[in-house]
Amino acid sequence: MDPDFIPKKPHKFHDYLVPGIFLVLFLAFCGYLIFSYLVPRNKQISVTLNHSGNTTAGNVDVSKDALNALDKNPPVHQNTDLSTKTVGKTTIVSEGSIGSETVSKLNGFASQTPTAGTPYDLNVIDTTGKYGYLINSLKSYMATSLLWTKQELPSLHEIRFVDAGASGWSGMYNGAYSTDGTRITSVYAYIDLNVYYYASSPYILEYLEMTLAHEYGHHFSLYNKWLTYQIPYSARFPDSYYQARPLSMTTTAPDYSKGWANCDAEIVAEDYKYLFSPFKNQQMAATYGYPSDPGTRNWFLSFGRASGASDTVAPTISILSPAANAVLTGTISLAAAATDNVAVSKVEYFLNSDSLGLAAKSGDFWQLSFNSKSKQNGAYSLKATACDQSNNCQDAAENISINNQAVDSTPPAVNITSPTNGQTVSGTINFSADITDDVKVDNANFYLDSALLDTKTIAPFAVAINTLSYPNGNHQLKVVASDGLNTTTKEITIIIGNQTGGDTEIPTVQIASPSTSPYSWDSGNLNITAIGSDNVGVVKMEFYINNTLVATENSSSISRTWQSHGTPNGSYTLKAKAYDAAGNSAETSVTINKS
Repeated sequence: MDPDFIPKKPHKFHDYLVPGIFLVLFLAFCGYLIFSYLVPRNKQISVTLNHSGNTTAGNVDVSKDALNALDKNPPVHQNTDLSTKTVGKTTIVSEGSIGSETVSKLNGFASQTPTAGTPYDLNVIDTTGKYGYLINSLKSYMATSLLWTKQELPSLHEIRFVDAGASGWSGMYNGAYSTDGTRITSVYAYIDLNVYYYASSPYILEYLEMTLAHEYGHHFSLYNKWLTYQIPYSARFPDSYYQARPLSMTTTAPDYSKGWANCDAEIVAEDYKYLFSPFKNQQMAATYGYPSDPGTRNWFLSFGRASGASDTVAPTISILSPAANAVLTGTISLAAAATDNVAVSKVEYFLNSDSLGLAAKSGDFWQLSFNSKSKQNGAYSLKATACDQSNNCQDAAENISINNQAVDSTPPAVNITSPTNGQTVSGTINFSADITDDVKVDNANFYLDSALLDTKTIAPFAVAINTLSYPNGNHQLKVVASDGLNTTTKEITIIIGNQTGGDTEIPTVQIASPSTSPYSWDSGNLNITAIGSDNVGVVKMEFYINNTLVATENSSSISRTWQSHGTPNGSYTLKAKAYDAAGNSAETSVTINKS
């Protein structure tokens, strides 16, 4: 026997107990670090997808049903070549053919001095005579959700609602610039929004907003490319864009020679829409992925000289009407004066803590019509809040009282127009109602059974329902409308009867981003997107990471942002799973190597 050898005592259970507990706690902590950044943040992404965080005072709330409808049937874009025409010292650039009307309009704008200080000042025209009621909502959307600057905004002389029929485009940007020698001296443009493709949709306003986000992306980027940076239409954007995004200059072109989806001006416009509006269906994402954020976002801010980081000056605001301590009766016009060192993006009125709505800009004043009969008699605090593009806000407040002789006691009138009571429905249906009131309709809540589908505050009062997301059988549809004081409830019964028996065909599912496997994740957050399709319809999508469910969506597509921070380097399996109404499912996966 080795004299230095000392026999060891056999280990007992309690000798392993304490180290085992520490090992379990350590592994649990590591798992928490991974999924606390992945799973909870993915849950938060639904908010990010519905509402873009940008440098404006974004207040646009797009319903989940509207986003799903727009994702499934996005606006169509012109796929022919960019048209250009030189008239004297003017170069005209259009997504469509350049006719005499385009030349005449742009030549007319060339001789006008642009004056719009905010989107509320823009000249928006409804040539169809049907959608004038949407103009103020569209202006508010522009002012409070899109990225614009006081420099380039006035050069957009006009926005028109037109019915161009089945023209192959939902929106059209027509821009021009004048030159003096080689120097670009001015830019002027107009945008047409084709209502033809949206006319029967309950989400026509959302379609107009999404289309305008793309077209305004053209205006914002081309104005700055041409005038701020003196780069003509046929040349590339600065190299900094391709580096920040990142984007290959080899597979793209400054025109449509490599296809619409490979034109850098179109990619820039989609990136603008993705980063600075609530709409996240970047239509080139399947080929080029999503723009880096904050890299590309900061590029836009710098490109437009619009960085709000240095603007910490809040607007000034004063209430002009009514006077302090006034007694209000009937309908009155609220008016305030607001100014800012850059630009006022919105003014909103409040009665105590209840919003009365966004004001419309009229000359130097911000006005809102208010029917005091929609509130109970009594004492109130009236507040007007002005915000600028950097979301610096300032309040003005005064005490007022309401004293109407007859308080509104008439509830709204509600008539459910589609579907009808007892109707058997399938697929996607339009749930709509006619709602009127002697004072105003404050809001209308739409329910399926006890679940709130959406809330509408202006006509059209309608929501789309994908019945494939619900089991067959009887269901209740309900509308609850309010005028602020009184409510009316209308309810009908429908029968969902989707054909599920015999459907044995499984869906197909594709991970659109990242599109390669294995994928090398080198830096920044990772955008992940999957799309499903089926002979009947995909009703649910799921994401799994290493076989752990991290996100789900009752839709045919799903997108999330995987946070880099807190995700350790290593190899991960991202799996996407699609389900149809019959319970058939399919899945696909990619390997992601994070370094």
